[in-house]
Amino acid sequence: MEVLSRGTAPVGDWLTARRPFPQMRSALLDAEAYLNGYKNTEHHAAWRRLRDSAADECAVLTALNALLAVDAAVLAVGRRDGHWSLIARGTLPHRESAAVLAITALVQQGGTDRFKRCRRSECDHVFLDWTNGATRVNCRLHLSLPPCP
Repeated sequence: MEVLSRGTAPVGDWLTARRPFPQMRSALLDAEAYLNGYKNTEHHAAWRRLRDSAADECAVLTALNALLAVDAAVLAVGRRDGHWSLIARGTLPHRESAAVLAITALVQQGGTDRFKRCRRSECDHVFLDWTNGATRVNCRLHLSLPPCP
């Protein structure tokens, strides 16, 4: 019996996630899409505040906590793929809720330094750096390019 439904996100695997956080890749990619306005959401303003807070630790934490408050996620136990799993049930749609929780887990493990703005001067994107050494300097669109001087 599958109990995951709208507004739930699997978090069991994330509790033991180690860098580079492969378990959260899909949710982190969704988070980048919400942050940069590529995915529609009725909470666009809250995502925009988080996006605009990049490079300011206090502002990132304040904006992230505001998004968590919007989602009002609570932990629950359910069955997923035939196994018991820890899930979070929130008020946001599944993928958006998972994106918020993935950013939270990433920041909890690696700090707000993993929440970055692309260094290309012509780019306005933010990205989430889940690499081993947190060494990315450019967004996904400019990944193979060196940073501008």
